[in-house]
Amino acid sequence: MEETLNIGAAFLIGLLGATHCIGMCGGITSALSMAIPAGHNRQQQLWASLLSYNLGRISSYTVAGLLIGSIGWILGSQSPYLAAALRSFAATLLVLMGLYIANVW
Repeated sequence: MEETLNIGAAFLIGLLGATHCIGMCGGITSALSMAIPAGHNRQQQLWASLLSYNLGRISSYTVAGLLIGSIGWILGSQSPYLAAALRSFAATLLVLMGLYIANVW
């Protein structure tokens, strides 16, 4: 049952996080695309620019997630109370970020 809740929560967070990708990544890739001058090899430059941007973005998110997840796992394995405190802290940050994005703050 707990695994089902984790998978459902991960799916919902990913789905709701798509607005972040549209707003931030879409703007950056549009700016990068419009900066490429017109010419005979514009298509190649466009593909190279977008591919390098996305590879860098995915790689940096992967490394950041690995580092933070490892630190959380190490700290959480020290004590069940510390693990609960870390989960509560993460949940509070998510709620606060949601309020900030919704302009409630």
